[in-house]
Amino acid sequence: MTHWTSYWRSGQALSSFAEGEAAFGYPDDVLQVWQQIWTELPEQAEVLDVGTGNGALAVAMAQYSANTAKSWQITGIDLADIKPASDIPQVAALQALLQQIAFFGNCGIEKTPFKDEQFDGIYSQFGLEYANWNASLQELHRICKPGGQVIALLHSCESELSQDCALGISILSHCLQQSPLVTLAEQLLTRSEFLLHHKQSIATDEPFQQLNQALLTEVKALQQRYSTGNAAIWFQDVLSRLAPLVHQLQPGNLQRFQHSFAQLEQHRLRLLDQQKATIDQTKSNEIMALARHYGWKVTMRSVELDAGPFAMRLELSKSL
Repeated sequence: MTHWTSYWRSGQALSSFAEGEAAFGYPDDVLQVWQQIWTELPEQAEVLDVGTGNGALAVAMAQYSANTAKSWQITGIDLADIKPASDIPQVAALQALLQQIAFFGNCGIEKTPFKDEQFDGIYSQFGLEYANWNASLQELHRICKPGGQVIALLHSCESELSQDCALGISILSHCLQQSPLVTLAEQLLTRSEFLLHHKQSIATDEPFQQLNQALLTEVKALQQRYSTGNAAIWFQDVLSRLAPLVHQLQPGNLQRFQHSFAQLEQHRLRLLDQQKATIDQTKSNEIMALARHYGWKVTMRSVELDAGPFAMRLELSKSL
């Protein structure tokens, strides 16, 4: 879980689903899915975002509540040690929304501090599937009001996001664990720092030049291996962390390299978690059977966006 805590506490995004500006919210087509769901909620409601991360879905709920003159009490929970209001950049409009939400870090859905039958609606985007299904379905049933709903968008094995996740795991695993790239880079930077410290010439140092040639050869081989499409994008991310440190040799580059590649390893671990949580047909059937066992009315179906399969939509309804 430390690799998730580190990610959320870095304060770079509300959501791990998106990048760039979209990291501070969801694309319009995804928001439309959620806004249609929220029309079913009453004007006064308590709602919960499960696996909130830095609060992307909770913030979207708060914005929707304000835009539609609703009065919702919104709570977000995550197993990671999250503190969105203090970690997210100080954008005034965003901070105003974050301050309206009660966030609980170090809180998994398997066991929560909430009252019985507390929530009218419980929602999750790419969060609930990381939990233990047996324990979480029981806890959700306890804290959901009679007549309430649980709706979660889950990672689908057919989505482009999941396919890219598998590709990322393959490339990061090869670069970080199987290729000599990391070892050669560490040796090269260690040698350069020794030479800089002792004010010796790098250009005429034979061990440095041999390491430099070996590293260059390995980089070229990896570039050829990952030369097209999303594979090239993944490898470029790896290379962009190394190239500036090698091209501009200076004291401290070894430590910078080790920190940057530790972040890549944490990214790989998050991708492995995502892959493990992804829903296929077998897991879908198991979840629905388990939900029925605990008294839920349950449906599961694919969510399609313009780009193709996006997620699996799990709907749980609690009888009155």
